[in-house]
Amino acid sequence: MSNFNLRPIPKEIRYKLLQKQKAFARQSITEATSANKSLELDDDFLNFHNRSTWAHMIGLTVIPGEDEKERIAIIGAGELNQEPAANEPLMKSTFDSIYRPLKDNKNTLYRPISGIKSISTRYEGTLKAARECTVNFTIFSLEDLDRLSPYFFRVGSEVLVEFGWNVA
Repeated sequence: MSNFNLRPIPKEIRYKLLQKQKAFARQSITEATSANKSLELDDDFLNFHNRSTWAHMIGLTVIPGEDEKERIAIIGAGELNQEPAANEPLMKSTFDSIYRPLKDNKNTLYRPISGIKSISTRYEGTLKAARECTVNFTIFSLEDLDRLSPYFFRVGSEVLVEFGWNVA
């Protein structure tokens, strides 16, 4: 192996590349390498490659509700709980709050929650100073579409997109 200067790639870099290759190939970490020495994946390496992603899309438009309370919308891993009680999480987390019946309470079928499917970003402009973000998300009912339209589907509405990862 050599780089563009025709020098060999340093051993530390080769070792890291081999670690990545083993991690992504899902091979045993104690399996012997070609040099007959065992390859160990350290904690820093495992933390780097064992991350779970998250994303939130927050509609920054504030709309008064029917009860004159101002409301915002957050879509991510579920939706924002508009009226949390004491010691209740900000995001909807129980089965009954996330999954509502399709038509009425007598129906045994539940509809899935609206959520983000994918996010893609790219830099724009000659100086690459602006960033364009495309968010694909799914809405499963007309009721949800009517409820979320004022926050996300208006010309000139401002939306904050946050994304990143957590180390498990």
